[in-house]
Parts: sequence; C-alpha cells; structure tokens
Amino acid sequence: MRKALIIILVVFTAVMTASCSTDNKEAAMNELRSQQQGTYSGYVFWNVDSDLTTLNKQLLGIVNTDEVMSSLRFSKLNFISMGDTSQKYNYVKMFDIDKSPTLLIFDTEKMILKTNNFEDIYTLANKLKQK
Repeated sequence: MRKALIIILVVFTAVMTASCSTDNKEAAMNELRSQQQGTYSGYVFWNVDSDLTTLNKQLLGIVNTDEVMSSLRFSKLNFISMGDTSQKYNYVKMFDIDKSPTLLIFDTEKMILKTNNFEDIYTLANKLKQK
C-alpha cells in the first residue's frame, strides 16, 4: 500500500511539473507574440561574445530595407542578454538558445523564425510577400 502511494505521488509530481512547464512556455509565448494583427515582434538574444552596437546596426540595416519593410512590419524589436537573470522567464532554456546572436520572430500566433543569421530575415520577408 505504501509503495502504491509513493508511486502515485511520484507520477502526480511528474505530471504537474510537465504541466507547469508547458503552461510557463505558453505564458512566455503569449508575452513574446505580437499583439497586433499584421505586425511581428523580434527578439535578439546575445551574450558578451557579441558586440551589442554592431548587432543593432546589422539588424536595423536589414529591417529598414524596402525589401523587408514591404512585407514584415515590426511592432517591437528587443535585445535580451542571454545572461540576464531578471527576465520573467528563462527564454534561453525555453527556446534552446545556445548561440549568440539568436533572433526569434513571432507573429500573433507562433514563432515564425529562429536563426543565428540576420540575413534570414530577407528569406522570411520574401516568403511572407508571396502569401
């Protein structure tokens, strides 16, 4: 009887942990997704191996081109340090981010791009233009 109770408790704990983890990811996704239809939100995760000023110039140089602006309108673009422990969620772990820089782009429903190469924004913009 005692073994059965322990097994039930272990299974219950495992199920609850998995459930909370899924809930946390969904809550995090809700905060990261664009809140306005037809716009996108982007987040660059970086660490000390990358120069923030250079990353900012590279990203804005691409995002502000006519090719991208004609099909990909950003409501927000944020830079988040991979070592920032003050974030509400552990995005680095949640999204398996292991390289700097990593760019995540979200529409109003889901993540539509995860890349380490800002040039991939051009491919996404062309893909969205064809829709």
